[in-house]
Amino acid sequence: MKYSLLIVFILSFYISKAQRFEKNYGGPGQEEARDLIELSDGSVVMVGTTQSFGAGGKDIFMLKVSSGGVVQWTRTLGSTGNDEGLALTRGNNDEIYVAGLVPQSGGRLTDVQVFRFNTNGVQLGSMYFGSSQNDRINDIGFKANSLYLVGSTFGNGALQEDIWFLKTDQALTTTINKNIGFALNESANRICFTSDGNLLLAGRTSSFGGNTSLVVKANLQGDTLWTKTFDLDNRNGYNSQVKGIAELSNQQLLITGPGSPSSSGYTQMFHQKLSSNSTVLYTRWSGQLSDEGADVIAGTNGAYYILSGYCNFGCALRLFKYDNAGNQLLNIPYQHGGGNAYPNYALPSSLIAGASKRILIIGTTFTTDSDGDMYLARLDSAGAVSVNFSPVITAGASLSICSGDSVSLSVPGGYLAYQWFYTGSTGTNHVGNGSVLQARSTGTYRCFITT
Repeated sequence: MKYSLLIVFILSFYISKAQRFEKNYGGPGQEEARDLIELSDGSVVMVGTTQSFGAGGKDIFMLKVSSGGVVQWTRTLGSTGNDEGLALTRGNNDEIYVAGLVPQSGGRLTDVQVFRFNTNGVQLGSMYFGSSQNDRINDIGFKANSLYLVGSTFGNGALQEDIWFLKTDQALTTTINKNIGFALNESANRICFTSDGNLLLAGRTSSFGGNTSLVVKANLQGDTLWTKTFDLDNRNGYNSQVKGIAELSNQQLLITGPGSPSSSGYTQMFHQKLSSNSTVLYTRWSGQLSDEGADVIAGTNGAYYILSGYCNFGCALRLFKYDNAGNQLLNIPYQHGGGNAYPNYALPSSLIAGASKRILIIGTTFTTDSDGDMYLARLDSAGAVSVNFSPVITAGASLSICSGDSVSLSVPGGYLAYQWFYTGSTGTNHVGNGSVLQARSTGTYRCFITT
């Protein structure tokens, strides 16, 4: 006896946190994006600065969007002066910690204010930190029920400018407040926790014969374990510094930032690999004009991704991927209008590794608003924002088969996940995963693909 198989194809973003998108957010004034986190449900929280909303001047601007990029809530924080949102991190139970730069009385000097929110945007607390001099926090992290904040201070006993290391409990009560400095000026741009239970501070120093890149390894109490400087400025005057640092899957370290490989010409992005004890394994340069590495994350098998700003006939965000030997695998621009014009099309800020092998990047774009908007993209591991395809279910033989036989049904390979469902006389059941299914019964077959 022969019967026919009825095939229906449905494409669905079945896992919402895996969706890819590219979106801009802003108001009538200027917005600048600085940092982002992904919460456990795939939603994203961004922080930066706004001149469209708030109390006046610049204000701290928070924005939470769904896993598909739809705005869920916004918050503005600040005074009538100029306040800036600089960094944020995720704590226990998806609590959100935001660090902002706020003016001291009189407006000439700055302190830091840290805010604590739940996932619904309800403020749970805040605390001021600082001295009578200029203070700044550039990055924050959360580990083992403690908040870690790093930046720079001209107070707290500093000879000039020192790295500022601050540790608090979950309620923002200070447990450690110390300076890390040498003879002249130091600042930390990034903090990175390591697999051996310590942390890395990455930034700049002028205490060792010019402006040089700096990495400090410390324990969780801020006690220095080793210090390493890297002279990546061959122009004798350009301020080389580390803007991104990551521990790779093989426990080696990768740093990136702006520098100069020669005594003339434009700045270039460097990416330098170190052993776990700071021995230089190699130094590579991007070879692009006016290119500055902004952040780095680890990939698999010792590979890594770098978010960079590339300014040649207008600035664009660029995502680079390199293998374990430093060979370039990807070089993809985003938010560039093209042509031979010089306006800033986009400026990079940060990138993180998201769920389902996604990459999230954030920056400031001028492509749709000359004043500037926040830019957010969720990409796949190949840097793609979206996929242009029209997948169909194909059958390996005639759909009219005899009882006891089967027909092979297939959909295109290369996606994150597949789920096949069969609907027959007894209802609908999950009958398989993967891009190929052997169909043996009459009814309707559906395949849901996660892209």
